[in-house]
Amino acid sequence: MEDSRRYFFYSNQIFMTKYQLFLYRLKSLARISLIKTLYVNLRLLPFIQAIKIPILLSRSTKIESLSGKMILINPAKFGVVRIGFFNSDFLSWREHRNYLNIKGTVIFGDQVQFGVGTKLVVDNGARFEVGDNAAIGSNSRIICRENIVIGNNFRAAWDSQILDTNFHYTKDITT
Repeated sequence: MEDSRRYFFYSNQIFMTKYQLFLYRLKSLARISLIKTLYVNLRLLPFIQAIKIPILLSRSTKIESLSGKMILINPAKFGVVRIGFFNSDFLSWREHRNYLNIKGTVIFGDQVQFGVGTKLVVDNGARFEVGDNAAIGSNSRIICRENIVIGNNFRAAWDSQILDTNFHYTKDITT
């Protein structure tokens, strides 16, 4: 006997029926923090881009500072940057918080995803750029003190660290 249901291909070779796909998308939408999402979009982007809501934040996101600016390389579309939605089998979005501290310039391409528990710190005068189709795994840390450029089609595993500093400051003492 043949199964007559239609299956749809979704990410990571998951096959779902149309009903399962609808429930999966509905469940993902329930994790969006609407207030934080609107605030970040309106704070970091020009109004004409912000109304298309290109940045989505999960409810577990903590915002430390948004005094920097954000630039979208491609035309703004709904949800091209997702923070806190790229799941891991080991981490729950309810238990691990995302952390944003953006004081410098952040440049995003198209379809950029940050996993659950990601910490993004961009200091004053620093520049952080991510190309198209990039995914940073869950519980990762990105600390940008000067300049970090991530190209297109980039993938980082969970618990990754991307740094442009070693946090060891030296003092020049001349006698």
